[in-house]
Amino acid sequence: FVHTITLDFNGYAASRADIQLFDVQKRSILSLRQVKAGDKINVSHLRTGIYFIEVRKGNDVVIKRLVKLVP
Repeated sequence: FVHTITLDFNGYAASRADIQLFDVQKRSILSLRQVKAGDKINVSHLRTGIYFIEVRKGNDVVIKRLVKLVP
């Protein structure tokens, strides 16, 4: 099973962003600063469930849903 996610910032290969991972109860699970496109994030420690990834780049914020199906 794959236990990593790879970040893609819509074609901005040299871009860096701050990443927050939250559970459905809005508790912060992981916080990473200055992550670059193409970096991998290990999610093997997460339980099966729904999470939200907040990507901040300057004043721009994007939130994506992550569904982990296997523990």
